[in-house]
This record gives sequence, structure tokens and C-alpha cells, in this order.
Amino acid sequence: MRKVILIITYSVLFNTYIQAQQTKEIDSLVKVLQNATTDTGRISAIGEVVKQYLVQTDSVNAFKYAYSAASLAQKVQSPLHKAYADHLLGYIHHLLQHEDSAIYYYNRLLSRLESSTDPKAVRLMIYGANNLAALYSKNGNMRKSVELLVDNLPRLDRANDKQVYEFTIHNLSESFIITGEYKKAYLYMQQNIALAEEDPQPEARVNPYLSAAFLMYKMDSLSRMQQYLTKAKENLDKARPDNDYKVKYLAYKATWYAKTGQIKAANEQMEEAFFIVSKWPDIGNDFYDLYTAKEEVAAAAGNYKAAREAALLLYQKARNDKYAEILLANALLIANYSARLKDYKTAYEYSNLYASLSDSIRYTETVLEVSEMETMYKTAEKEKQITRLQGEKQQVLLENKNQQLLNTLLGTGAGVLLLIILLLAFIYRSSKKQAALQLKKVEQEQELKLIQALLDGEERERLRVARDLHDGLGGALAGIKLKLSHDPAVDEKVVAQLESSISELRRIARNLMPERLMQSGLETALKDLCASFANPKLEIEFQANGISQDIPLTTQVNIYRIIQELLANSVKHSGATKIIVQCIQEGKQFLVTVEDNGKGFSVTDPQHSNGLGLNNIHSRVKNLRGSMDIVSEIDEGTSVNIELYV
Repeated sequence: MRKVILIITYSVLFNTYIQAQQTKEIDSLVKVLQNATTDTGRISAIGEVVKQYLVQTDSVNAFKYAYSAASLAQKVQSPLHKAYADHLLGYIHHLLQHEDSAIYYYNRLLSRLESSTDPKAVRLMIYGANNLAALYSKNGNMRKSVELLVDNLPRLDRANDKQVYEFTIHNLSESFIITGEYKKAYLYMQQNIALAEEDPQPEARVNPYLSAAFLMYKMDSLSRMQQYLTKAKENLDKARPDNDYKVKYLAYKATWYAKTGQIKAANEQMEEAFFIVSKWPDIGNDFYDLYTAKEEVAAAAGNYKAAREAALLLYQKARNDKYAEILLANALLIANYSARLKDYKTAYEYSNLYASLSDSIRYTETVLEVSEMETMYKTAEKEKQITRLQGEKQQVLLENKNQQLLNTLLGTGAGVLLLIILLLAFIYRSSKKQAALQLKKVEQEQELKLIQALLDGEERERLRVARDLHDGLGGALAGIKLKLSHDPAVDEKVVAQLESSISELRRIARNLMPERLMQSGLETALKDLCASFANPKLEIEFQANGISQDIPLTTQVNIYRIIQELLANSVKHSGATKIIVQCIQEGKQFLVTVEDNGKGFSVTDPQHSNGLGLNNIHSRVKNLRGSMDIVSEIDEGTSVNIELYV
């Protein structure tokens, strides 16, 4: 059985905090924001507004306010408020599965507060580190995930936050389960259960008992697994009817029955679980528990075809969700079941996939690194004890004044020598690092100059062709039309066709170099661009906020071309009925979002990801020192998020 627990737990940390805000209305929160007299007060008030919009699943307005908090954070000196703005943006990107952006903001949060001892800062670092660990775990980087969790333990000691400490201990246990180190997982799991049993709410005990049952299953201790399942059921019956653990319990119980040879009872548990899912189809992460149980029950019954079908569903889901460990495990299961079914072609295909995935994840190396991180934490704790004992010994040595003087002189000399050595090593490493950074910077500048030269040449050629068409060919056609319109012998249809051709020529010229951009600026030009793409079957909504008139013309042209290409792609390929174009400028940062409700596409398909249009957009984004994130789901539309620096 495979588990996906980290991302669920870390999301709960923030959701628990914002549930209390559900009764507040947006208007009252905005009024508090308007009455705030300082930038730090406004950032705090914006945080409450963002949370309320997230409760209402309004990510557009949540982003709008979060970016305004980021803009205010640039003006304040407080690292805590700067980090809080990063937390808001990181969490929104986390919810929308913009993983690269979320990792960026969480890492920046931690770097801002790394030397702070303020209780609020420590608490914010705890949440940021846990969320960041969730993202690294999801991407298969278990070493980095566990490193962050272990680093969080001293912070939790200082914060004295029992709930978050319980979550972190729980996730360390789950991490060791994933890496197959069950004895270490068991130690942390026992701590987790002890903390959960102190909570008076039965809902708080269900998940730790279920996780313990799963661990006993992995350790082949079926009697202990049954004991924990019984405890989970007792608390499940006492919990609120709307709790989320019923399907997970039934899945684990079915697995236990299958493992003990009670296939009929196992199928009954599965039927009940799928009956619940039929009334609540959005099962989220319970999907993995449910279909893993289905696969194992089918395998225990000897129905390898049904087992393979369940493993295929798990593989496809894990590929969409980018869960590396689950993808790897189910690739191997599909290969094994296909071999049992004598489908050797499929068995060979998924065996190769398993080998490729296994190499990329470097699973064995990850296990060693996880153990190393735990050892580092325990060693640090021992060193604290050694330091304390040395301090006590020093008190005794102080009685001998002559020895104290000698020790002081020797210690001072050694310390000075060590400082000199460390300083020289630091200077050497810094110089080496600076030289490497300077070389990389020069290479990047040369690359950007080349891209800029190519884009400038392209725009000059567009301008030349546009002028030739408009002033040359357009003028000539207009003269011909004028002459023909005064000739009674010429058919009016010919004049009308000529007028249509002139209009089409002018439209092509405007697309090559839009006059509105030169005359009225970027915002007006983009509004006209959206209107030109719209038609009775396609609604295009344009939203703009804070776009400055001082943006250099070459930069405006690049932004215009980026959005023009995105709209053209969406109109041509997506089959959408609505497109939202959003442009927000915050100081030197320019944010572009283009969303459609079309048919979507696979972002991993080279046919789509390496197209000429996307390559042009990437070049322009890179030229503006920006980044681009594409999120697309089949039949659910596409969202392109771009950050530029103007």
C-alpha cells in the first residue's frame, strides 16, 4: 500500500487557521484594511482578506491582494511582514499547484527569518518549512523534505506548539515509511499517538491510529494492525459525521481482510467504500488509499486483471499529481501483473519505465541521506549536552587561578589562529564563488543581448513591412479604389471586394506593428487586442491594475507580443468560450495571467511544449528576466502565469 500524507497534513495547518475567518465578511475586512494607518498594519489586514477569498475559492482576488501585500512589503523594514507577504503568495501558488513559484516564496520566507527569534517569526518559519517539505516530498526529493522537518524540531521546542509538533512528528514517521525505514517510523509514530491521545476530540486520534495500522501492515504485524484499526473505528464512531477518514478506514480494513485470507469480507468493505464515494465523487487523496486497497484485494483473490486495472489508475493519477514514489511503485506492479497475465509487451514496457523512474529518483541514495539528516539532529542534541558538561567542569577549574590564566592564553591563541584560518578559507571560497557568479552573469548577459538583438531585428522588420504595406501597397490600393468608385462602368461588387481587401491589409499592418500601442500605450493596446480576438462565441475579459505609462517601448512591445501569442494559441487550439487576461504591475514587477476554459492539453507532450509559439514566448519572457508557469488539465482549461521585470 502506498501513502500520500504529507501534502494533506501541511494544508491542514493553514486551513485550520483560516476556518475561524469564515464568518467574517469581505466588506468588513476591507474596511479594516482601509482604516489601517501603517504599511505593516495594511499587510496584516491584507492577509485576513486573502484568507477569506481563499475560503470562497476566489483565487483571482486572493492573488490581487497578495501581490499588493508584496508591494507594500518592499517599503517596510520588518523582515516578519516581508516574510508574511511571501507566505501569502507561496500558499496561493501551493493551492493552485504552481509548485516552482510556491517553492520560491517559501524558501525566501525562510531566508528572511533565519536569524529571527521572535515567536511570530518562528511560528511562520514552522509553517513555511512544513509546506516546503510537502512540496519536496511530492516531487520525490525525500532528503530535502526530511531535512526541513528535522530542522523544524528545535523551532517547535521554542514555539511550544503542540498541534504543529504533532503534525511534524507524524510526517517524519510517514517519511520513514516511504523510505522503508520502519523501525525509525515506529519510534516517531509512538510519539504521535501519545500526543494524539491527549487530545479530547476523537477526530484528532483517528488519523494517527490509521497511520499506525498502515505501519503495522508494512511491518507484517497483522495482529497489531487489527488493534489500531479497532481504536480508529471506536474514535471514528464518536467523531463528527462529516469527518474525512471513513473511506481510508474501509480501505485499510479491506486490506487487512485480504491479507488474512478473508476475501469475501474484504470485498464487502470495498463495496461500502465505493458506495460512499458514489455519493461524494470528489475523494481527493483518498483515491490512493481506495484504489491501492482495490488492487491488493484483487491480487489476493487471484484476479490479476482487476489488480492491474487498479494499478494503472493509480499510475495515471500519480503521473498527473507528480507523486514520484507512487508512480515508481505502480510501474513495477503493472509490469508484474502483466507478466502473470502473459502480456509480455506491457510487462516489458513498464519494466523499462520502472528502471528509468528508479534511476531518476535515486531511491537508495535518498534513504542514506534521510538517515544522515536524523543522525545530524541527534548529534547536535548530544553536542548540547557535552557543552553543558564542559561548562560544569570549567567551574571547577576556575579554582586554580594559574591554570585559568594559562588556559585563557592558550584558548585565545587557538581561537585567533582558528579565526584567521576560517577567515582565509572564507575569503578564498567567496572569491571563487564570486568569480563563478560573475562568469555566469556575463554569459547570461550575452545570451540576453543576443535574444534582445533578435527580437529588435524582428520588430524592425515588422515595422518596415507594416509601413510598406500601409503606406505603399495600402495607398496604391486606396487610389485604385477611388478611381474605380467614380467609374460608372465598374461593378459595385468589385469596389466592395477591393474595400474588403484594403481593410484586411490594414488589419495585417496593425498586427505587425499596432498603432494603438504607439499612440495610447500598453493598457489601451491590450484592451483593443482582446476586443479584436473576441467574437459572438468567445468572450474575452481584460483586467488591468497599475500599468505604468513609463514602461520602455521595447518592453511594451514584448509584453504585447507575449499576450498576442497566448491569445492566438488559445483561440486556435483550445475551443474555449471564455478567456480571462489579467495584467498587474507592482513597481518593477509585471504579472500576466491568461486563463481559458478550453479543452486543455498535456504540458509534458513535446508536440505542445516545443511549439514555435511557446518558444517565441519563452524567449521574450527570458529577455525580460521573467518566469513562466503553465498549468493545463484535459477538459478543464489552461492557465498561463508569467512574472516579468520591467
